[in-house]
Amino acid sequence: MIIVSIYKSGRDHAQKSFDDHFYILKETNTNILFWVADDEQKYVNVASSIQIWVRNAQITPTIHSILPEWSAILDGIRLPQGFYDSIRVAGRAVELLYQEYRFTCSFGGDPIGQIADIHPVFLGSLR
Repeated sequence: MIIVSIYKSGRDHAQKSFDDHFYILKETNTNILFWVADDEQKYVNVASSIQIWVRNAQITPTIHSILPEWSAILDGIRLPQGFYDSIRVAGRAVELLYQEYRFTCSFGGDPIGQIADIHPVFLGSLR
């Protein structure tokens, strides 16, 4: 089981455990972030957009759809700002930053490739 620690404005805010999937969503009308794990997404009944999706957390953990408004830090190294379609994060400590939020977790396994080889699909904003 993976545990995500969530901080808001530098303070402990929440922890969420998950086995395979973890989603960070943003409510469409309020722009408030919320998060669900594994099969909980099917119970979400508000209009929202996926901000971050972690899948296959126990086997080949991969983070999908890191938007340019987010910052990603792997093993203490900040990735260039931009859009990332997917990043394999086995064996890595991960931090995801958005406004006053910080999400942290570590994944087991052996790292695949070098952090220096991870590049965004494109740099800049989607706007």
